[in-house]
Amino acid sequence: MSRKQLLSVYSFILTACIALILTMRAIGQEGAPSVPGAALTTGFTYQGYLEENGSSVDETCDFQFILWDSEVGGAQVGATQTTTGVSVTDGRFTVSLNEANEFGDTAFTGQARWLEIWVRCPAGSGNYTPLNPRQELASAPYALSLRPGAVISGTVPTGSSGILTLNSNDVGLRIISIDDSISVSSGDKAISVSSAGDDGFYVNSAGNDGIQVGNAGQDGLEASVSGRYGVFIANSGDDGVRINNAGDNGVEIGTTVSDGIFIDNPGDDAIDINSPGGDGIFICNTGNVSGCAVDAGNHGIEIGKTDDDAMHIISAGTDGTEVDLAIAGDGLQVDDSGFNGVEINGVADWEGYFFGDINVTGSCTGCLLATFALNVGDRPLQPGELVAIRAIQAPSGTIENLSVQFEVVPAGTGETVLGIVAGRAEMVADDDDAARILLVPREGPAAVGEYAHIVIYGLVQVQVTGPIEPGQKLTVASDGVARALQTVLVEGIEIAENTPVMGTALEGLVEGETRLIWVLVNIQ
Repeated sequence: MSRKQLLSVYSFILTACIALILTMRAIGQEGAPSVPGAALTTGFTYQGYLEENGSSVDETCDFQFILWDSEVGGAQVGATQTTTGVSVTDGRFTVSLNEANEFGDTAFTGQARWLEIWVRCPAGSGNYTPLNPRQELASAPYALSLRPGAVISGTVPTGSSGILTLNSNDVGLRIISIDDSISVSSGDKAISVSSAGDDGFYVNSAGNDGIQVGNAGQDGLEASVSGRYGVFIANSGDDGVRINNAGDNGVEIGTTVSDGIFIDNPGDDAIDINSPGGDGIFICNTGNVSGCAVDAGNHGIEIGKTDDDAMHIISAGTDGTEVDLAIAGDGLQVDDSGFNGVEINGVADWEGYFFGDINVTGSCTGCLLATFALNVGDRPLQPGELVAIRAIQAPSGTIENLSVQFEVVPAGTGETVLGIVAGRAEMVADDDDAARILLVPREGPAAVGEYAHIVIYGLVQVQVTGPIEPGQKLTVASDGVARALQTVLVEGIEIAENTPVMGTALEGLVEGETRLIWVLVNIQ
């Protein structure tokens, strides 16, 4: 049998410098120069013992190292590494592996690995001989705390750096496809990212909350100087960002090139902030931001110097913005807006809903005064019809936005008009409290026993029969239709008939024609 065939190896790891899951090379080993401030490489040291026929080998040999994901069979991980001219003295040899990341970026992310070794002695002679069995790579004990699924924890003295401190030229923190993405309970800043070249925080497909912070002594979430988004969260199963009991700001974002916070498809609230000591959300010098805050000690949301929209919310499943219990200051304050202070478009129910009085300094263009009334007639009420009151009573049930219940029927000749039917009204349960019922305007006729949406002042289309001249006063013709107020000449003086007036026609109609025309409703 040849000498190469008789080789056997008792290979073991004498120094398993694999700290941080084998992603760093040990510094300061014998024969390795110590360079202050030098960056750690991906390499690690492997030492073994080579024996032939019971005797230690003393010569120069060539080695090949292959990384596998199984002790037998399995798949090779990365490329084969060949190391030639290795000095073997008294059977002992030392090699440096993975210096150029030959095993790849995903070689050591917590999974078990086995090293297969081939050798030929002397160096440069013949074929390589495999040394069996494969050698399992063991981890350094403290590296176990960084394996997938491990809990990383620590106690940091006041005033020192955090448990996790990131200063990045790209993404500060990237998390993909887990349950709770980040859950932190902290005495100071829960999470802080400084100088990220791309996103400050990037979370994709969290099964529960994208980011959850509980009991932060200072800011719950702080992202400073991000090259793109301050916070980017996509497809969270529950809240995009959830912060409980921050001592200072719930979320603080500064100087982002794009959105301060970008949240796409949250399963529940985009941002849920409860009881921050300062601002619920504080955002400064961004291009575009969005969010909401609850129980803020200072401002619910404070936004300064945005290049585009101060707040832009698209396709909210419930409320686009909800402010509850702003005690000392404003629920929502907008100063010096370049375009619209607040623009709301395409909301399923109310474009805005206020529990209390509203004060507007300036004109209200296109505004209508309206109410709801129950149809107690014998037929549906069509949009544009005039209605008269039959009774007034306390609301039935628990409809929150109905302080008094009008019961109406189509108005008849000579009756005082309550208003004009704009459409029907639907009872909708509040998403936050199913016992709270709201009436919401809808298009279409109001059936008997259904609530109608009634305009009592403003510009609306009314069912009118001609002849009509623009500018003429209107009254009830019969059965919900309007007509021109008639006049008579008495000794050369034109006198209007003594009947209630419901508005002024803004369009004309020929005699015998009946249709909807624009009317400025002003009931007298």
